[in-house]
Amino acid sequence: MKLAAQAKEYSYSLKSYQNYKRLPGEWFSTPNHLSYVADDMSDFDQTIRELEPEQVFWAEEGDLYRAKVRLCGAFSVGDLGSVEWLDVREPTQAQLARRATGVRSLTFILGSLLGASDILKAKRVTHEPFFGNNRGRIVVPFGRAGESFELANQPFEEIVRLQVEAKDLRALPPSRAA
Repeated sequence: MKLAAQAKEYSYSLKSYQNYKRLPGEWFSTPNHLSYVADDMSDFDQTIRELEPEQVFWAEEGDLYRAKVRLCGAFSVGDLGSVEWLDVREPTQAQLARRATGVRSLTFILGSLLGASDILKAKRVTHEPFFGNNRGRIVVPFGRAGESFELANQPFEEIVRLQVEAKDLRALPPSRAA
């Protein structure tokens, strides 16, 4: 599976970045979900089928599809551990033009985002914090291909639940998810 190889490569790059910037190891101890941008609609469909999902939630964003996939088991992200959720998207034209497809981000759960933001500022690490509605996340870009990692204070499963309740996502019946 192409995704597994890309996840391993991403893991190596992020570990190298973490060591280079001397970022706290505990930040990377609780991986929550992986974000993947498919090459095209065919790759989007094939990736979801190959993941053997337990449940698939989907939404249309303009003329593109996005799936939030809960896996039956854990998906390895190399030395960083494993995740049970993946966020799979069709590529935008801009992403295709920049060749910005594949594994884009890995999100980790962290209790104190304000402390993390202070550490990133002190280390002069580029980052973008997002706070609101009792949730927050910090996006940290790294790598030449525009990859990032995120620190968040809310698990992806909770975000998906809230989006389903708000009818922003639709669940596929289990028979259609696989």
